[in-house]
Amino acid sequence: MNFKPFLISALSICLISLNACKKEDPNKLPADPIVTDVTLLNIESSFFTPTYLKLSTGELSTNPKDFLWDICFQHAQLQINGGSRATPQRLGNARGQLLHVPYHLVKDIPNLAGLKQDHSGENFALGYRAGGLSWYYTANNIYFPYTDKTIFLATADGKGYAKIKILSFYRNMPDLSRADYNSLAETQGYYSLQYQYIENINYFN
Repeated sequence: MNFKPFLISALSICLISLNACKKEDPNKLPADPIVTDVTLLNIESSFFTPTYLKLSTGELSTNPKDFLWDICFQHAQLQINGGSRATPQRLGNARGQLLHVPYHLVKDIPNLAGLKQDHSGENFALGYRAGGLSWYYTANNIYFPYTDKTIFLATADGKGYAKIKILSFYRNMPDLSRADYNSLAETQGYYSLQYQYIENINYFN
């Protein structure tokens, strides 16, 4: 008696059944992770007490020794955890760049050769002061984020990338079109921002 045809048929049925189960399995994870936006509101920042953010976890601290931070908010100046600049202490290898592209249009990782680090003087990766060189411009002493610029960072631990959009430099994101310097003086130095962090994939949403 020849068993070969029966064995081939049985194996074929098993393979078809397994494929059907895979297609119908509601618990199967997608091939690529779903990247979502993280929004952080009212990050307090001053010249004397900057705040440090780790992008992979969203953790904030005023002590740079607490963890391997990625980006520092020191009043209107942004600093990253990479480069030769001594203060604050940098133990990471973060690299960054201001992209002249709106946040929602940044989908792919840019050319990494264009990324910079923080060094001496006014040589900051994310620009120094206003006037087109940083994330903001000023009008009537009010800080306005550029809507057509996106911060891009390779993180300090070398594991991921992030795109960041500064939403406001004022507590509770007031309507700047109806404000003046005097009404905003007590609320400046409170960042609100939106960002996406990616790891093991090469695109943003």
